[in-house]
Amino acid sequence: DLKSTSFFVTNSFKINNVLLEYIVESGNEVACHGYLHDMKLIYLSSFARRKRFVLMKERLADYNVVGFRSPAWLRCDEMFEELSEFFIYDSSILDYDRFSYSYQWTGRDGCHTVFPFKRDKILEIPVTILPELPVLLKLNINMLQFWKMKIDLIKNIGGVIHIMFHPGKY
Repeated sequence: DLKSTSFFVTNSFKINNVLLEYIVESGNEVACHGYLHDMKLIYLSSFARRKRFVLMKERLADYNVVGFRSPAWLRCDEMFEELSEFFIYDSSILDYDRFSYSYQWTGRDGCHTVFPFKRDKILEIPVTILPELPVLLKLNINMLQFWKMKIDLIKNIGGVIHIMFHPGKY
């Protein structure tokens, strides 16, 4: 039984409450993908970050939001410490990452695991399937073939298959 989580940027776009209610009523999850998609979150002071987390949670208060993913995969140690005050889990990290803004700006290349793990007081659920990768690598490969190779690998070792994609982008 597959379930999905839809991550929403709370203040960059108009929130469609009918859509969010449908997501929740369908047994799926609404989560937070930042206050603005301005790539500033990790560069803000702790006070300013916490203020954004409060505003995000308020904006999505009716949907029992427990998950977070940072815009553009950007993350910093201080942010992870603060997240547990507002969320149960975070998906701001890829299992392997040499392509995102986070790697370009911070040099961090993922968590190197396909298994969830605790970081401080928050559960980290790494994204293990990144659909943009064949595009970024300019591979002449069918997306489903590419996904299947990695899914088979993850399945064989009992890891988590966590696919992230942008609806309407593909």
